[in-house]
Amino acid sequence: MRAWWRRWRPWAVLLGAIAYDVWPMDAIPDAPLVGWADDLGVTGMAVVLAWTWWRQRRRERANEAKDSDPAAR
Repeated sequence: MRAWWRRWRPWAVLLGAIAYDVWPMDAIPDAPLVGWADDLGVTGMAVVLAWTWWRQRRRERANEAKDSDPAAR
């Protein structure tokens, strides 16, 4: 996968989740409590997915820095 897309992928997912939350057409009509369940699910999954990608990218950067550091060898 391209490096530029990896950096923007979490933000795109979060933006898509926010757009879904404010979009007037919904999978379940927004009635109190019941209709908000799908919005909560989409937003929750997007946050978890973005967090996972950020954490994975941070680990990769740390490994790259450790591998390129001659003093660590």
